[in-house]
Amino acid sequence: MRRPESQITNAAGQRQIRAIFEPLGWAVREVPQDTDVGIDFEIEVFEDYKSTGVLFKVQLKSSEHSKYSEKRGSVKQEIKQKHLAYYCDQLADPVIILHADTCSARTFWLAPQLTRFPPSWTSDPESDARVVLDIPQLNELPQTIDQLIRTGGRLRLVLGTRVVMKASIPDFLGDIRQTVDEESLVRELRDKSDALSLSLIQQLFLDRKFDEAKKRIGRVLQDPQAAVENRFWASMEDERIEWKLAAEEVLRRDHSRGSSCAMRRLGKS
Repeated sequence: MRRPESQITNAAGQRQIRAIFEPLGWAVREVPQDTDVGIDFEIEVFEDYKSTGVLFKVQLKSSEHSKYSEKRGSVKQEIKQKHLAYYCDQLADPVIILHADTCSARTFWLAPQLTRFPPSWTSDPESDARVVLDIPQLNELPQTIDQLIRTGGRLRLVLGTRVVMKASIPDFLGDIRQTVDEESLVRELRDKSDALSLSLIQQLFLDRKFDEAKKRIGRVLQDPQAAVENRFWASMEDERIEWKLAAEEVLRRDHSRGSSCAMRRLGKS
């Protein structure tokens, strides 16, 4: 009986990722394939033999014929649309896609839940159709292990925020009450909401939507409960817009005067 080539490649990929994570003291647990959700492993980050609380699911893709795009600086990886939809829209646990190039012993990673995809890629949770991901070659392991750890922390924050946003108000209030300091939670949520609004203001500035940006700035500045640092940040953004508009007005006037002088010279000639 011959052993399938794909089985040999998959085994090589599994050895490859274990060789990266297990010497660090991390736990690499194989996940039973009860359902077709594409999750192969669960990895838990340990430091000094103690769990850090960072844990993520892994879909492992192993290949002896990895396709590199030097133009994009990436390695190509196919994935089922239903898996991508599950990770990005349904799963509340962090997920990392690992690509193991078993020919060159190189391993790359991508956090799909922090990546923007075309809406059509995640619109059908039942589709077996495949799309091709660009996994950055910069995300090579073990060189970027610290970045991977930080990404695990970001994923927990982002996914937790999504859960809060999707929860109905009665469920949210029922789950929160008597489990946290409600006054502190109100203050923290307001401060973070203001910070997010100020971040949007920066994008509005870049998009030259100055009127909308100034409206948002005004709401922050007029809120007596806004954090001091957020009100200061809003003031700085307001000054930046005013300076930008003033500078453009000066340039416009200089251009207008230059055009008038040129026209007079032409008239005299």
